Amino acid sequence: MPPSDVNPTSDSNSLAPSMSMHGAALPMPAMTPHAMSLQVGLTLMKGHMFVGQRALYFVPSSAGSVIWSAAGQALGGAVGALVSMGGPKDAAGPSGPVTEEMVHQACVTSKGIIFEPAKINIIKQTWLTRLIRYEGRVHGARHGFPKALRQEIGVWATAYGIKTKGMK
Repeated sequence: MPPSDVNPTSDSNSLAPSMSMHGAALPMPAMTPHAMSLQVGLTLMKGHMFVGQRALYFVPSSAGSVIWSAAGQALGGAVGALVSMGGPKDAAGPSGPVTEEMVHQACVTSKGIIFEPAKINIIKQTWLTRLIRYEGRVHGARHGFPKALRQEIGVWATAYGIKTKGMK
C-alpha cells in the first residue's frame, strides 16, 4: 500500500506533485544523496542513491567493469590503483536541495536505475549479503547501504509493504 500522499492511480512516469484535499499542489520534499556502489552483473556503478516518494533512484557518476576493479585490488600498490581506476572518478553529490523530479530526470539522462516499489522483491543487508532484488534480478550494494540510507529505506519500504532485512 503506497503512502497516503502518493496518488497510486497516477502514471508511474508522471512526477506531478501530490495534491492536497483542496486540489493545491503540495511541495515535494528535498531528497538526500547517499554515495554508494551498485553492481549489476559484471558492471560496477558508483553514484548516489535517493529515496523518493514514488521510487528509489540510483544516479550513476561512473561505471566500470568488476573485472578491472578486482584486477586492480589483486595487484595492489600504485599499479593496482591505476588499473582499478579504469574510468572517471566519482563525482561529488549534488549541491543544494534536489527534488524527486530532478532526480528522476537525472536517472533518465544518465542511464540510472529507477526502482519502482511494485517490482522490488526484497531489500536486504546482512553480514553476508547486501542487495536489492528488482524484477528478479540482483543489484548488489558492493559496500553495503550507508546507515542513514538504511533507515530511510526501512521507513519507505514499510509504507509500500516491501520485504526488507537489516533496513532499520
